[in-house]
Amino acid sequence: MNDLKNKPRTVFIIEDNLVLSMIINRLVTSLGYEVLGDAKSGEDAVEKIKSLNPEIVLTDVRLDGVMNGIETVKNARMHSDFQTIFISGSADDSERLKAEQVGYIEYLLKPVRKVDLANALQKTEKYLRKKMGKSAMSLVAE
Repeated sequence: MNDLKNKPRTVFIIEDNLVLSMIINRLVTSLGYEVLGDAKSGEDAVEKIKSLNPEIVLTDVRLDGVMNGIETVKNARMHSDFQTIFISGSADDSERLKAEQVGYIEYLLKPVRKVDLANALQKTEKYLRKKMGKSAMSLVAE
């Protein structure tokens, strides 16, 4: 789960339901990840992600406010490079297709079980390690 020097991966949580946000925060922390912050709206999230630069963003698809989770990820990626795990209360295929357009590592349905979140974070961890390895290899090749 950890990268070089055992530094925990950093996570940012976007969830407009306070109770769910607290539960997800505790789950993520209990799995050994560092939660850098959270936001209730997409607008707030974009600004915080820009300044905090997390490695992983966990976001609800449906958010209160102007932007949904998918639009939030699209806008935040203009300022920060991170991987996404979407969380949705709906199994709506059209939502999942829209999420695919911005890209994600995992798309979880609520209620999120700890084992599913752990698997999604581990999958993201493997992706980030592989990506970091490719980056290091390209530096060596230059």
